[in-house]
Amino acid sequence: MHRDNKPQGFFYLDHRTVDGKHGIITDTWATPGNVHDS
Repeated sequence: MHRDNKPQGFFYLDHRTVDGKHGIITDTWATPGNVHDS
């Protein structure tokens, strides 16, 4: 993955599910940085 003004390398995206009432993270998972969100 290459983005201007960012370091080159292998990156992962961190995704979280948060309990809106209490602000507690209830789930987290990582995906490769080159996977499209849609």
